[in-house]
Amino acid sequence: MQEVAEKKKQIAELQANVEKLELELGMAAQYMVVFSFCELDLNKFRSMKTTWESLVKGDPKKIPAKNEENFIPSGIVDEQKFSAAIQTLESIGALKILSNKRVCAYANQPSAYLSGEEVEVIQQTAGGPPTVARRLVGETLIATVIPRGENRSLLKLTSEFSGYGTRMITSADGRKFPEIYSRPLQTAVELKDEETLVLVSPQAKEDLVVHFIAVKVSPIRPMSSRPAAAETP
Repeated sequence: MQEVAEKKKQIAELQANVEKLELELGMAAQYMVVFSFCELDLNKFRSMKTTWESLVKGDPKKIPAKNEENFIPSGIVDEQKFSAAIQTLESIGALKILSNKRVCAYANQPSAYLSGEEVEVIQQTAGGPPTVARRLVGETLIATVIPRGENRSLLKLTSEFSGYGTRMITSADGRKFPEIYSRPLQTAVELKDEETLVLVSPQAKEDLVVHFIAVKVSPIRPMSSRPAAAETP
């Protein structure tokens, strides 16, 4: 029993040293992943006569060239200017925030967010008739935060937008089901603490709606267990 007690003491001391080193390196055991799923109406956006780059840089007065694409590029943006751009787009009805959430993630462990409803859909099978399956329609996100030190971390992100299309699909037994569209997103990128990443779903030129996710990672620092110093009377 004495040996077990000694080993437990050594483990506690090592854990305390690890936590101290992680703090010195800018690493943490827990992180807050803050994200927003967004939907942008391209027609309303183009009516603003500006480019996405100009808008998120705080200068929306630039008129796009005749054949300039107004598609949103993925990348890191300035949080304050990006927030201002989102408010502007919301005010004219060009942008809809589908969800605005936060997930607590342990370092090096995947954390998931699921939102929506499970419905029956048509599933194509190789060499056979379509079958009926069930799937989630809505937003999903799986995030893994890997500390890198010096207030940086590697974010591994997998997410998906899915919703109802405009046409119906008929199953082999004659039942009709709404078409389901899916917009998957996946990346692995190194971010500074509090840095905002915009990740855009792949889109075709004829698309009238663009889906994207804005995400940032913030370390959750452990509170000091050191008692406050007594005040001198």
